[in-house]
Amino acid sequence: MNRFVDTPTELTVFNESIRIFRTEQFTLAGCGNKEFKLKKNLLAIKRRGCSSVLSFGGAWSNHLHAFSYACEGLGLTAMAAVRGEEQVSNELLQDAVKHGLKVHYLSRTDYRLRDEGTFVERLCASLGCDTWLPEGGSNEMAVEGCKSIAVQLNNIAATRPTHIVVAVGTGATLAGIICGAEEPQQVIGVPVVRDDRLEQQVAEWVGSSAGCAGWTMLKTALPQKYGKVDKSLLDFVLQMHDQHGIIMDPVYNGKAFLALLDSKLDQNPYNKIVFVHTGGIVGCLGFKEMLAELCDTGMANRYLADARSMVNISETG
Repeated sequence: MNRFVDTPTELTVFNESIRIFRTEQFTLAGCGNKEFKLKKNLLAIKRRGCSSVLSFGGAWSNHLHAFSYACEGLGLTAMAAVRGEEQVSNELLQDAVKHGLKVHYLSRTDYRLRDEGTFVERLCASLGCDTWLPEGGSNEMAVEGCKSIAVQLNNIAATRPTHIVVAVGTGATLAGIICGAEEPQQVIGVPVVRDDRLEQQVAEWVGSSAGCAGWTMLKTALPQKYGKVDKSLLDFVLQMHDQHGIIMDPVYNGKAFLALLDSKLDQNPYNKIVFVHTGGIVGCLGFKEMLAELCDTGMANRYLADARSMVNISETG
C-alpha cells in the first residue's frame, strides 16, 4: 500500500477539443489530487520522526478518506477531527476506519477553530498526535506536490494543451497546476464553493513563480456550496457515466466539467483543452438517497455500483 502516483500513459478523449486527465484511474481508491497534495506533506512528517498525524474534515471528506490510505501506506497513525457532534457512520468513514483512521468528533463551534494554532496544538496533545495537516491538506507543500499534475499531463499529451481546467475547492491544486504548467498555457479554475478569499489565496500560493501559466477563475451559475447539487447536475453525472464510462462526483468534477461545457470554450477549434479529473470517487456514495429520489433508478444504480467497485467498498443498507 506504500504507493502514491504512478505515471499514466494517455489522456481520455471526450471530443475534438477536450481531453481528460483521469487522476482517479491511477491513485489509490480513486483519491486523485488528494494523493498529490498528501505525498510531500506525509513524507516530510515521516522524516521528522513523527508517528501520528491529525487532520480535519466533514463526514464525507474525500481528503480524510485519502489521508487514511496514505498514512496506512507510510506506517503513520491517522487521526481525523470530524465536524459535528453527531456520531456519523457512513460508507466513507467506515472504509477509512478499516484503513487505520481514528475518528474524533468536534462540535461545530470547536471546528471553526481548526486553523488556530493554539487550539490545534491542545487538540493534538489531548489526542496523542505528533503533528497535524490542515483541512483538505492544503498548504505550500501540497501546492508543490500538485505541480506534477501539470507536468505529467503535458508529458503524455499528444498535442500541447492550450487550456487546463480543474475544479477548485481550497485552491491548492489549482495553484500547483498553475506553477507546473508553462506559458502560454492558460489554467482555468472552476470554483465549486463561493469563497471571496479564494483568488487571493491562490495568488499567494503562486507568488512570483517564474515561467508558470496564466490563470483565471471561470464564473458559473452552478450551485457554489459544498454538497449542494440539483437534479440537472445529478442527471449530468449519470449521463457522463452512462454515455462515456466516466465516474464524476457531483461536488467537484461534475460541477466543473458541466461548467466547462457551458462555457463553450471547446467550440473554438484552436483550443486544445485538458480537464483534470481530481478523483474523489468515494464522495459519489454520499448522494445515494438523492439519486434514488430524483434520477433514473437504473442509471443511478450502475453509477453507484461502479463507484463502489473503484474504491472497493461493498454496498450496505
